Amino acid sequence: WKVTAWLAKSRFYGDGKNVLLGTFNITSPMPEPGASSNYPASFTLPNEIRTGANFLILSLSNNSGIMESNTPNNTVISETAAITIPEWEFSVATNGNGQVNRDFSAMRYPHKSQVSLTASAGKGATFTGWGGDALGAESQITVFMDGDKSVQANFSNRATLQAFVRGAGNINGLTDFGSYSVGGTAQITAAPAPGWEFSHWTGAATSNQASESIAMNNSKVITAHFVLPVATWRSNHFSSAQLADANVSGDQQDPDGDGVANWKEYLHGSHPLNKDSKGAEPMTIEGGFLRCIYTRNAGAVNGGTVISQASRDLTDWNAPGLQERIISTLDGIESIEARFPSTASKGFLRFEYTAP
Repeated sequence: WKVTAWLAKSRFYGDGKNVLLGTFNITSPMPEPGASSNYPASFTLPNEIRTGANFLILSLSNNSGIMESNTPNNTVISETAAITIPEWEFSVATNGNGQVNRDFSAMRYPHKSQVSLTASAGKGATFTGWGGDALGAESQITVFMDGDKSVQANFSNRATLQAFVRGAGNINGLTDFGSYSVGGTAQITAAPAPGWEFSHWTGAATSNQASESIAMNNSKVITAHFVLPVATWRSNHFSSAQLADANVSGDQQDPDGDGVANWKEYLHGSHPLNKDSKGAEPMTIEGGFLRCIYTRNAGAVNGGTVISQASRDLTDWNAPGLQERIISTLDGIESIEARFPSTASKGFLRFEYTAP
């Protein structure tokens, strides 16, 4: 016997609007007349499911080709909604002389939909950034609707310099809130934390000079990049005697026996002499995702880095659906969440290292 399942917006079977969930086979003997059996089953919700309340329809059919004289008797529809897909409210406000356009307008949006916004400054004004549930100074953004969202677009006759740091250090010389008169100049200097070194700027400046003058004819974004030399990292973790012993502090050594060589501990920003500090937490399955939290040294030199990769077959490690986000940064070490959708098929996560 085969059971086919649908989701429907109403308790009516056969209107052509039902969303197919899938099928499963019952291979055990059918129960005796008057008896019953339970058959647990689960389905993955399809992307085309509509928001709001959905009823579940189950239909039983015979796999042996026996004709059924009254198939509606083999169909059952849930008395109440089996699953409800939420809709979310979305509002946009403007502060100053400007307007916001979106790719489609609605008071409510389906769960996990995306709304693209474009901010346009009025005459004599400058777009200075987003507020509320959207951040950044780029005029075009996309908002992911996983809850009610409220966004504010800010416009001003002043220009804003948004400054970010990668690694450990500070940017000195910024005015309050990074606000400058349009046409003014921002004089800034990158100051590394002890043991770190300034590397370069990206964004509004691209030099490797620590001090920069930025012409503020409009709002801009700049990032200062700091690096942690390998020698400094070693001296922070090894004693003089350990540094002199290549069997302890050498690149390929693993003195704490946690399976992570010293050069990989450097890329993770973890402690090479503490087996409980190896740069990655155990993988878990949460909320429909294979999930792992790991750390990354944002100041690794010479292009050294560590990233996560995902696969379904242990051959192709560029499987779609892998997501990474930085959840915190402390002293130049980033904590990163990597997650990969867990489906009926197999899923794997691994780390790819690029040596410095």
